[in-house]
Amino acid sequence: MGFSYHPLFINICDGKGLTRENSIAGSDTTSVAITTIVYHPMRSPAAYANLVAEIDAASQAGQLSATVQYYEAVGLAYLKAAAKRVCGSIPVLA
Repeated sequence: MGFSYHPLFINICDGKGLTRENSIAGSDTTSVAITTIVYHPMRSPAAYANLVAEIDAASQAGQLSATVQYYEAVGLAYLKAAAKRVCGSIPVLA
């Protein structure tokens, strides 16, 4: 069958194929970013303590749900800074 390359039209098979390819391609980058965001603070006791203290404080203040949502996580300044620094060190995300 192959892909239809018309810029305005895409059939359902092509759409599913492109979605699957993008999901697979994005999962590698996402897993590297998340692993690195977790790994690097754990290498530094001070950074890890700051991160845990920030998360604990937000949790005790009722700012985090049981499953932390994106809008809640971006309110954590230390976590956000750590994520930006790590993502800046990954060429694909920089």
